[in-house]
Amino acid sequence: MFTIFVSDQNIRIIQSDGLSQVVKDTYVCHSGVATSLRSAKIPHDVDGVQIAYVRESWRGSRSSSIKMRIALKQGILRFLRDYHEKEDLTFDCYSFANLVSGTRSHSKVSMHYYWSHSRLPRRVKPGSIIFLLSGENYFHHAAIYLDHGLYISVWGGGGCLEIATLDQMMCGFGAERVVLARVGGALKGFSPKRKQALVTYLENKYPAPS
Repeated sequence: MFTIFVSDQNIRIIQSDGLSQVVKDTYVCHSGVATSLRSAKIPHDVDGVQIAYVRESWRGSRSSSIKMRIALKQGILRFLRDYHEKEDLTFDCYSFANLVSGTRSHSKVSMHYYWSHSRLPRRVKPGSIIFLLSGENYFHHAAIYLDHGLYISVWGGGGCLEIATLDQMMCGFGAERVVLARVGGALKGFSPKRKQALVTYLENKYPAPS
């Protein structure tokens, strides 16, 4: 089992474009030595993943496991195996959201055909996917809610898995609002035949990143 530890401590990261952002400190432990998740080597035979939230207090540190849906665990595993430290610029936060939700890869230009969104509820359920937007639905970022006010996502094309609070993401990406995203955009009410025809059209007109 591959364990990702997320601390309640904040750290500042510098993106490839020079942008400075604040996230939670994430690390892994091997032989008693803590290593940042960003530079950790992922075992080739890793077949499971879990996330432990570590909180510090005057009594010392205590750790609790964060429960995750199978789809999210599988999405994290797929990222660690196929994209971690690969700097694949075609894979970003939106790609990760599609991967976790089981949505076929597609360009953000055709996003509204695959996704719908609504106002974020006061209590967000673990596993929920959110989009950070501005203006007339200008897309900034996508993330998946874990628990304890923490979200997991890929930060930028070719970026690393990061865990952050909503405030940290809103500030880091300069977004104006956040919405709850659901699979089932304009394609939802189409017949299978018409849906397939439109999907083919969209894939030809707006190719997915490759």
